[in-house]
Amino acid sequence: LDIAQKMTGASHYNRQAKKTELSVEHYALDLRCLFESLRSENSFAILVYSQKENKLIFGNNQIKSLLGWGAEKFIQTFPSIIEGSVDTWNNCLAQLAYKNECQADLKLKSKSGAMVPVKCHLGVIPTGIFRSNILGVLCPADE
Repeated sequence: LDIAQKMTGASHYNRQAKKTELSVEHYALDLRCLFESLRSENSFAILVYSQKENKLIFGNNQIKSLLGWGAEKFIQTFPSIIEGSVDTWNNCLAQLAYKNECQADLKLKSKSGAMVPVKCHLGVIPTGIFRSNILGVLCPADE
């Protein structure tokens, strides 16, 4: 959360672009910078969930060691991976409407098809350019 809050945004300027196009382009560049900084985290699986888009938008490489999925495939198939714990996931997301953090025990489908128990810690990014996005940390349930 600290990394995301401290990012101040791109300082790129293009005189020919419209203001709305410019802000969307800047946000995409800023998001990419955030993802690059989170990608280097190698202690735990990290994800970013967009409340605005109502979908998972990032997973780091530690997802592969936890569940066997590559980060991109994890993002693409997240609805089926979390299918067995979707109610718990949605309840946790709903709690974030009135509190900053939430924890849940989930069972996620591994690439091999096995259900893997994980601890999920979610927190809303409260300030900065990424505010309202949700940052999550996943770890094996036995840790």
